[in-house]
Amino acid sequence: MKLYLAGPLFNSGELMFNEQLKNEYVRLGHTVLLPQDFDVQGKATKAIYQCDRDAIDACDMVIACCNGTQVDDGTAWEQGYAIAKGKRVIAYRSDLRKAGDGHGVNLMISESVDLYLELPFKMYPTDIAVIINNAIHGILEDKLEKDIAFAVTR
Repeated sequence: MKLYLAGPLFNSGELMFNEQLKNEYVRLGHTVLLPQDFDVQGKATKAIYQCDRDAIDACDMVIACCNGTQVDDGTAWEQGYAIAKGKRVIAYRSDLRKAGDGHGVNLMISESVDLYLELPFKMYPTDIAVIINNAIHGILEDKLEKDIAFAVTR
């Protein structure tokens, strides 16, 4: 499956976390589109936007990291765009910080996705990838069961 990894990428910790997550998904058999890997050095902001948008268009599913006191603006946009395009989206948090209202994320983030996961703090990227990989298979099996049931009733 072709996955687009949405999430913050603005410091070395986030970049390393994203890279480890990508490597684990690849090990699990997925193709991964990771914005920090895109060749956008020196490009205009419009070109960066188009590159990210095109990658979401090309993916099968978006995996959105919602860590932080607020979900990263770009991540929220990527998630919303993917949903509008009919893509499956799994969002997760593994952050002990809460938003201003005392919750993990705004309900428009958690309720709009196929699956929202609140994961324990200090989870390693390899563990997160395995949990989400299992969720991906669960979502696909559920879709397959619904497709089969629809075909049988026709």
